Amino acid sequence: MNMGKVMATLAGVSLMASPALAASLNGKERARVERAHPRDRDDVRYCLLQAKKGRDKGTVIGAAGGAGVGAVA
Repeated sequence: MNMGKVMATLAGVSLMASPALAASLNGKERARVERAHPRDRDDVRYCLLQAKKGRDKGTVIGAAGGAGVGAVA
């Protein structure tokens, strides 16, 4: 039971830390924003940032779910 509590705590900490990971765009994404039409650049940047946040959140949820299943097994 103690191992289950440790895994649950680690999963909670990783869920809280994930929004800090998606704070910036990489070079390829910045180039994509620069190629966009000037009036659309803000929208393209926003869209890329939201997609990155979604990917990071999904990765953390998947890892937490895998850890939970591993702890149960």
